[in-house]
Amino acid sequence: MTENDTGEGRLVSLEPDQSEYFVDYNLSVDTRVTGSSERFAPLKTVKRYSLVVKSRSGDAIHDGEYTLKTSNEILRVRKIGPRWVVVQP
Repeated sequence: MTENDTGEGRLVSLEPDQSEYFVDYNLSVDTRVTGSSERFAPLKTVKRYSLVVKSRSGDAIHDGEYTLKTSNEILRVRKIGPRWVVVQP
């Protein structure tokens, strides 16, 4: 099952300067249950996150760790080059 959340959010750096950006984001969460039964292979839920973030002002967002505050939740995320990774859901 795949869930999508798109909208505007606030990105706050976890560095001492606490830089803040207003961003557009697109988050997809793919949830799968693996394993066949408790007896042979316990059921396990696996979530895979895909995240795209773009600064609303066009400012460059530096690599590092941030909190992304969406309308539904607060995620800890990391920017590495052009990639965004959800560190802690």
